[in-house]
Amino acid sequence: MLGETMVLFSSQMILASFADEGTRASYFGIYAGSWAVGGTIGNYVGVYATAQPLTSGAWLLFGGVGLAATAVFMIVFRRAKR
Repeated sequence: MLGETMVLFSSQMILASFADEGTRASYFGIYAGSWAVGGTIGNYVGVYATAQPLTSGAWLLFGGVGLAATAVFMIVFRRAKR
């Protein structure tokens, strides 16, 4: 619970620093929508994957999602530095 609170606060601070003053509402709207879509998909996929017998498939799925998220964030942060 504490970790989630710290991540949400810091991610909102970073988001506010990326957005211009006139577009902050749009940035926060897209941010909230992405949390909603990601949470919905993640909950269903997570329950399905953990309900399967213990195989390497679930771990490969979780690792693939983490790797994809890392790649997306690297691209975003490199573009933000320009």
